[in-house]
Amino acid sequence: MKIINAFLVLLMLSPVLGQGHIVYEDEEKQHELDKSIDVTSFKKDLDVYSIVRSVINYRVGGLQYIYKKHKGKDKKFKGQVMMKLTINRTGQVEKIKIMRTQFQNRDFHAEIMEKIKTWKFGELPVDKQKVVVPFYFS
Repeated sequence: MKIINAFLVLLMLSPVLGQGHIVYEDEEKQHELDKSIDVTSFKKDLDVYSIVRSVINYRVGGLQYIYKKHKGKDKKFKGQVMMKLTINRTGQVEKIKIMRTQFQNRDFHAEIMEKIKTWKFGELPVDKQKVVVPFYFS
């Protein structure tokens, strides 16, 4: 009867991750590659990840009330809702889209989305951040 967990998958691949693991046998070429990697961008991605993850982990319990209300006595009312959130620089949720769901209850979806829109993430070091979050309810 509780929310099991919320895992966060950030849809942001930094230039470091986008390059994959390129290793040259030639030390000079490897040194040039290493210098070209933008560590500040990677650190910024990690900062955004930390901010978003901590807020979601803190706030996810607030969805439990909504879940319990809609579940009632229906023991089969459990599953996953995967949502895509767009968070602006000021930390407000600008847009929410349901990517996938195991629930057929539109009222349940609407209430969860309204609750998530009230979440504040604090100022982010990027203009907009899109994240995909699967919420598991049981």
